[in-house]
Amino acid sequence: MDFRVQGTLQTGVDGAMSPLGGLMERRLLTCLPLNADRVVATRTLLGVRWPDEAPRTARKAIGNLVRYLRRGAALADRRAAMVSG
Repeated sequence: MDFRVQGTLQTGVDGAMSPLGGLMERRLLTCLPLNADRVVATRTLLGVRWPDEAPRTARKAIGNLVRYLRRGAALADRRAAMVSG
């Protein structure tokens, strides 16, 4: 997976880049490349998204957001396979 942080933050697989959605996605994805090859704790992601105080539904929101990002990565992977296949 590739991350492009110069200009508009994008992510992609094998050159098939996908623009990211809103502010929440971009905030989380700026944290992940900085921690490549390491597990990023949920509390770290909560702190990135809600630096002051997280709402009580924050863990569920982070889970939903991670699921959304994984789905986007899988879609980019399929696009790359179609282009190269």
